[in-house]
Amino acid sequence: MVDVVLYLEGERYLSYRILRGVKNRFGSTNEIGMFEMEGEGMTEIINPSEVLISERDEEPAGSVIVSTMEGTRPLLVELQALTTRNAIWISKKNSKWN
Repeated sequence: MVDVVLYLEGERYLSYRILRGVKNRFGSTNEIGMFEMEGEGMTEIINPSEVLISERDEEPAGSVIVSTMEGTRPLLVELQALTTRNAIWISKKNSKWN
């Protein structure tokens, strides 16, 4: 029997860490907490959405803010897609897809 299963996730060169609680004694939890490594240790990030979208340009192409749920915690995250200008332009008149 397991009392709790926790995962500490993060990137090697970034100071942010996610503590993910997967299971406790009474079943699945699927909850997260976001922390930042500082000189005095890990400190809780009160508003993770602010950190996740803080370095966003005003209106970047191919980018949108979406709402997602991690356990019972709602998060706003930036979703990005690769975009490029199309070199081939098809007019509506000449298109067979009218």
